[in-house]
Parts: sequence; C-alpha cells; structure tokens
Amino acid sequence: MGQYGTLLPRTKEECILLYEHWGCFKCQHLYAGHIQHDCLNNFPQVHTMITPAMAASAKVDFEKMQHAGWSNCQCMHAAIHSLALHEGPSSDSKHATQC
Repeated sequence: MGQYGTLLPRTKEECILLYEHWGCFKCQHLYAGHIQHDCLNNFPQVHTMITPAMAASAKVDFEKMQHAGWSNCQCMHAAIHSLALHEGPSSDSKHATQC
C-alpha cells in the first residue's frame, strides 16, 4: 500500500488487460459494462493482481453470456469480482490498483 492507505498504481500489463477486456479502471472489474466515470462501485480495498488467465476466464464467461442472449453485462462484474476474491490478493507490493 502506498502512503495514507492508498493503493499503488497497477502495472502496465494490468492496465493493458483492463483496457483489452473492457475493464473499469476504478472498480477493476473486467467486462464491467461501465467505465470509471460512470462507476458506482468503490475502489478495491486490497490489491488483486489481474492476470492473463483471469482475463481469459472473464472473456469466456462474457462470451457465454452473450451467446445466452444477455445484452447487459452489468452482472459480469460480480462474477469477475468473485473470481478475484477466490484467487486472493497479490502479495507482490509492486502491483497495485490504479493506473
């Protein structure tokens, strides 16, 4: 964590994954259905490193939902957030939450 309880910036690789997978740079959810300026969620309390495997899994889930006829991906962030919590926070202090 940075000074005053803030989280350090995300790595360049994590920012690229957020961008490529329609992520929100505030709440850090992939395929969130919104952008940071429209985000009603809070910033993450702990850092969870966004990995290529996490992004690939989110993409598969998102595509399944699209094929099932779900036009609104707002619910996707809950599934991705659940996945992030399951994988746990990163212990590497050089990774953080905002770009």
